Amino acid sequence: MPAATPGQYPPDTGPFANLSEEEKKKRLDAMVRIWQSDTERRIEREGYRAFITATGLDESVQPW
Repeated sequence: MPAATPGQYPPDTGPFANLSEEEKKKRLDAMVRIWQSDTERRIEREGYRAFITATGLDESVQPW
């Protein structure tokens, strides 16, 4: 695989390289939802909810 020049991504490679941009976006969105769900469960399990709310990091509360 050729090295990417600074500021550029390497060429598409791997089993999903030939997917359409729409299909790649759907897969990325699904991965983000999984990550967010896992993070939320970890926050609840490890007791960080009060810390997040107290520090203003809770995204459900808008500052405006």
